[in-house]
Amino acid sequence: MFLGGAGQQEQIRDLKRRHSQADNKAKSRRHFQSSGTSSSGGLSSQTSALNRLFDSYRESPQDAPDAVSIDGVIKYFGHLEVSLDEPAVLAVSQVLQAPGMGELTRQGFIEGWTSLNASTLQAQKTAVASLRSNFATDRSRFKLVYRHTFILARSSPSQKSIPLDMAVVYWKLLLSSGGLNWTSKNTPWLEYWLEYVETKWTRGVNRDMWNMLYEFLIKTEEDETFSWWDEGGAWPSVLDEFVLFVKEKRGADGAMEVE
Repeated sequence: MFLGGAGQQEQIRDLKRRHSQADNKAKSRRHFQSSGTSSSGGLSSQTSALNRLFDSYRESPQDAPDAVSIDGVIKYFGHLEVSLDEPAVLAVSQVLQAPGMGELTRQGFIEGWTSLNASTLQAQKTAVASLRSNFATDRSRFKLVYRHTFILARSSPSQKSIPLDMAVVYWKLLLSSGGLNWTSKNTPWLEYWLEYVETKWTRGVNRDMWNMLYEFLIKTEEDETFSWWDEGGAWPSVLDEFVLFVKEKRGADGAMEVE
């Protein structure tokens, strides 16, 4: 989906081929289509509008009444004017609690857009513009997006880790110049991290490794000299080893030395 070169539909299909088929059975249709569940006329109207919009993108209303899959998602993001190779696609996916790439559920769609008071396509475009412009500066939102991306990258809910090459794709999208831009005055952190995992790491990426990298990133932004680092701390061993890798790189590159 984010690999470039081919058309957007082929990109997302290529990524989806590396995922298992999601279970699109209906789970919440009656709850979200009920017109009399809310005591607020405004909320009921908003829910009805979101239901209609969701329905317009479904591909298999009989087999999967509460799901939008690949073709519908591609069409929907196109109407939102969200490119499939920009970080905003991950931000929207988090808002809508997408269970995987190229998948949307009725519940996530309605709850997500209701939380942003965006029941029309135009209102959603406005919300997307805000998500895009604040992507790197709204750290509370970014952390939610970053953590949800692990869910998007899994083959199935039971999967405990994601393939390294998949993790690299998403790290590049989230942490490069189009996203958070993980770099500092003396250290190209993302460049070093990708070099490290692609040459030294031979396993997949579990949720703890994924999440703790973000906490590590925050610390490097506060102080790139590692004055905060404690080898006896609770960091995953992969990050212990990465610290040593960075120190060696700094020495080889003639950059600043840190104790």
